[in-house]
Amino acid sequence: MDLPDALEAYAAQLREKRALAQEKSALEAKAIADAPKVEFAKQVERAKDALSIQEFAACLTRPTPGTVAVSRDLEAKGWTCGKRVLVEGYGLLVANDRMHKRKRNQLDVFFGSTERALAFGIQPGRQAALVEM
Repeated sequence: MDLPDALEAYAAQLREKRALAQEKSALEAKAIADAPKVEFAKQVERAKDALSIQEFAACLTRPTPGTVAVSRDLEAKGWTCGKRVLVEGYGLLVANDRMHKRKRNQLDVFFGSTERALAFGIQPGRQAALVEM
């Protein structure tokens, strides 16, 4: 084989490799273009699942007015799910949720609206007792 034929054969191999590389790039670009849509759909489904889970309190009941979340130190002392709690100046509530572990010796009263919660406000020093029934 003489030099011009060898150069032509080498050029043909380079053209073939370039065509294969372009085809591979096109396939990768298509795969990348399709992937975010699928991943986004999965993220939307996960978010919907998370929202439906967050509708429930730690005791697997829906928070309603007349329920209270209990700090974990009080929970360890027997203030568990379903127990009745008497709050001074407010009345009888049912424990149905737990608070973050950083909270100590606290209750969190559930209100149906933000306005009612803000009107009640933070009230340190209010006494509460566990009612045995």
